[in-house]
Amino acid sequence: MGYRVICAEDLSRSITLNGVLFIPRKTSNNIDVLLRTKRHILKAYLVSSPGDLKSYPKLRSTVALVCLSSKAFSVLTPKHVDRLVALGLPIELAIRDVYKVMNEGRNLKGLDYLVSAVESGRLQLIACSGASTYLELLHPKVITSTLIELGVDEVNALKAVTSTPAKVIRGLRHGSR
Repeated sequence: MGYRVICAEDLSRSITLNGVLFIPRKTSNNIDVLLRTKRHILKAYLVSSPGDLKSYPKLRSTVALVCLSSKAFSVLTPKHVDRLVALGLPIELAIRDVYKVMNEGRNLKGLDYLVSAVESGRLQLIACSGASTYLELLHPKVITSTLIELGVDEVNALKAVTSTPAKVIRGLRHGSR
């Protein structure tokens, strides 16, 4: 599918298989767990509710990105998106979660606020498939086109799939892949 790097939970170290670099990742909504996580592991802070943004001051120095759960899409307000903007960290959006919320017919208003911040250049977005197995992986073109359908312009959609994730991975010192 064109993937060169995949970040996966439950890996203890980076490995390369069939030309694909697998990087260990730790996702948690507990900042203390992330503080105890080893270096060179992608640390992602999971936001499910506005209350998860209370650890906000510690996040900038601890994590590489903020991951939004499907629950966050309907509870984020412009004030919460402004807090995310102030962090200066990329926000990860799992397309699988977007599809889940759409299938449930739930409100995506928080996602609209997020897209507005991306479009205004105030927020960097990382889009991924959110796959828990290799069968759920989405082709990068599907991810990009989904972002475009959600209102992200083509340039920002491509950045969310290519350059922004690459910048985060380079920050972990996993080479220039």
